Amino acid sequence: MKYNLSQSFNLLRWCIFVVVLAFVAYVSVAKYIMIADMTSITFSALENTYLILSDTVNIAYIYLPLYLFLVCGIVFDNNFGSLEIIKCNSRSDWFIKKCMTLFLYTLLFFVFVLGLNFSICYQVFPHSDKWSSDFINFRVMTGFSPQDFVNSPISTITMDIIRLFFSYLVAGIVSLVLALVTDKESFALFVSLPLGIAINLLEIWTLINIIIIMLVVGVGLMIANTKDFVINRKEG
Repeated sequence: MKYNLSQSFNLLRWCIFVVVLAFVAYVSVAKYIMIADMTSITFSALENTYLILSDTVNIAYIYLPLYLFLVCGIVFDNNFGSLEIIKCNSRSDWFIKKCMTLFLYTLLFFVFVLGLNFSICYQVFPHSDKWSSDFINFRVMTGFSPQDFVNSPISTITMDIIRLFFSYLVAGIVSLVLALVTDKESFALFVSLPLGIAINLLEIWTLINIIIIMLVVGVGLMIANTKDFVINRKEG
């Protein structure tokens, strides 16, 4: 597992991700500051964090491509074939470790997304652990139900993050399996991107996403056990 992490981790990609994420967060916060100035209504840090993380443009067209960009390269590293499979007890073990690496990267991705957005919002907006009446009225006016805000902001954001986590993980697992089939991880990235966008736009239930993940992992295991690997071969 440590070997997988050390070989697939790309510092440059993670630096690019953090820079882009920080820029998007600042732009989003600036937008809500402008709205607050225009309406004389200021939402709390948690409320603005929720708005940023539920923004369709952010989650489908900015964060998702960044995520797939980060996880591209997990299947085949520079030492693929000569060391990696030999270190594993079986091909199934090799593939499962790849999936575990993807899971950890996905978890780390959302730690950065949530942490950076909230830290910036917390510096600008007041803190409150309850929904304000102004915020609920604002969301109802934009087509949402008051029932969406029965739980606290922290609980609601947590549930949204869990849903996003598994929807992104579906796209990541599909990308991983496609890379295994084609030996081309860049191709897998571009094919899995529209699938991930569709899953996020349709807001597929978390349970369905988990079932999809299990099915795709099963397919990946079958492919890994029958694939004719070429030693020391890596394609972009």
